[in-house]
Order: sequence, then structure tokens, then C-alpha cells
Amino acid sequence: MIDLLLFYLWSVPQTTALPFALVLVAWLYFPLRQWMWNRFIGKDLKSVHEYLPTILNSCLASRSDEEMLQSWPNVMRDAFSPLNLILRNEPVQDVRIARDGLILEVPALGAQQTLCLEYADGGRRLFNEQDRRLAQSLTDLMNQSWEVANARLEGMDQERERIKRELHDGLGARLQSIMHGSNTREDVTPVVRLAWRELRDIVSAMDGGERALSEIAGVWRADIKRLADSLKLQFEWRVNTHTDPRLPSLTALHLGRILSEATQNVVRHAEASLMRVSIRQTGHRLQITIGNDGVVDDPGDWVKGRGMNNIVHRVQKLQGQVDWKLASPGQVDLMIDIPLPA
Repeated sequence: MIDLLLFYLWSVPQTTALPFALVLVAWLYFPLRQWMWNRFIGKDLKSVHEYLPTILNSCLASRSDEEMLQSWPNVMRDAFSPLNLILRNEPVQDVRIARDGLILEVPALGAQQTLCLEYADGGRRLFNEQDRRLAQSLTDLMNQSWEVANARLEGMDQERERIKRELHDGLGARLQSIMHGSNTREDVTPVVRLAWRELRDIVSAMDGGERALSEIAGVWRADIKRLADSLKLQFEWRVNTHTDPRLPSLTALHLGRILSEATQNVVRHAEASLMRVSIRQTGHRLQITIGNDGVVDDPGDWVKGRGMNNIVHRVQKLQGQVDWKLASPGQVDLMIDIPLPA
């Protein structure tokens, strides 16, 4: 339209009218259009302090560097709603606008990479200087929060290592001296050996790592059978899995404690003659059923003591469900269902 006005109304030569029209559109119309869009239609950018709770929650709730790194693109999406967000293996030092406002380049948190945000607000506007300043402030704030979170994680790791050393060098050494120096080793050794293995399991759980279910289940079975044999209690054990899933050491520790507590409850309260343990894998879940034929009341009438509360607490830590049900008169099943790690 400007080209036509220049050409027909003011008789500007064709070779001059088109470049002149392009200059007027680029220097006057586009800036005016962008200002009007931001003023009347465009999205109002939030201030930095409105993103502070999100950034702090992302950093402080993260348990590893990977989780913190994954939270940074989410902050950028929330702030600018880009149509695309691409990770590029070319680092930038500071936030900058590229391709005449089509792209905003932001340093990736803690890595030699760049987050490229393409087309602000789903492609409805260009990135501007206000966007760049906001992104730079968020980047500085996120970097500071990341340093604080890393210091917290490092402190937790150091404290965990200190506790492990104290357990191993202090309590472990005392157990070893009792086991090898007692005059009544035939009485003391089994108890100390069990305590030593419990200590080793705790330290392994603090170390992390994984173990195959078949290996862990073998240890659980041996422990329960040893107690059942000493009490002349019949014992049935079934494991049905279509794979051999690997369990984190902490998960294995919790399940071992649950089985031990459940066994103690059968011995202490049920006066049972038979105890059954069934471990079954269903999809990505592990289901454990512990039953007995003791003289018991309806679990709905029970008052939860410390043992039951401990079981419930451990299952909740594993993000699972637990329930006691009266399978038949005088027969109660403890049923545990937990998710398996992906």
C-alpha cells in the first residue's frame, strides 16, 4: 500500500518507491506494530520475583544435578511460552537475541550448551530487549540457586560418608571383637553375625546401587526359615517373577525390615503353626503377601501398634500400598504392593 501511494499519488519513480516503502515499513511500521501488540494484545511478562518460588522449589527439591538441569527448560517455557525449545551444543556466555527477534539464546545451566527459544508466545510475537533482560535475570538467579542446591547436596553426601565411617569403624569393630573374642562363641556368634550383616545392609543402602531380586529374596528366605525352624513353625515360600528386577539398595532394606517385622508379629501375636510368603511381579509392580493361620481377630478391629506403624511408614516411603485382610476365619494376609523402578 505504501508502495502504491508513493508510486501513484506522489509520482515517485518505481525504482525509488519500492526501496523507500521497505524502509518506511521496517523502520516505522514494524516497531509501531510491535509496540501496539505488546501494549494492547501481547502477553505481559512477569517480573523476576514472581519466578523466585518456582526456581527455589526446582533447585531445593532436586536430589541430583540431572533433576536440576531438567528444571531449567521448564522455567524458560513458563516465562516465554516458545513454540520450540532446542538444545544446541554451542555455549553462549550471556542471553542474546538472534535472527531479528525470532530466537532467544540462553546459556544452559551447568553445561557447555545453549537453550534456543524459538518464536515467543507460541509464535505470536518477536523476542525483544525486555525478554532478554528478564531471561538474563532468571539465568543469574538460577545459577545462584543451583550453587546453593549443589552445596546442600554436597553437604548431605559428606554427612552420609561420615555416618558410614562411624558405623563401620566404631560399631562394626566392636561387633567383630565380640564375635572373635567371646568365650561363649557358640551362643554369641550367630547374634553378632546377624547384627554385622544388618550393619552391612544399612551401609550398602546408604551407598546406593542395585541388587537382583533373586539374590535379595534368597537372603530374606534364609532369615525367615531360620526363625521358623527355631520355633517349629511351618514355612512356605513362593516367588513368581517374569523378569529378575533389580531393586535399589534402600528399597531392599525397607522390604527386608517389613518382612522381619511381619514375621515377628506372627510369632508374637498370632500363635500360628503355618506362615506363607508370596512374592509376585505384576507388570511394573511387586506384590508381597505374608499370611498365617494363627488365632486372630478381624484386622479392622486392630489398634495399630509400633510394629504395624513401622510397616505402613516403610511402605509409604516406597510409594506403595499396604493392607491387612482376613482371608478366612483365623487366617490373615498382609498385602504389600510397591512400584518397581523403571
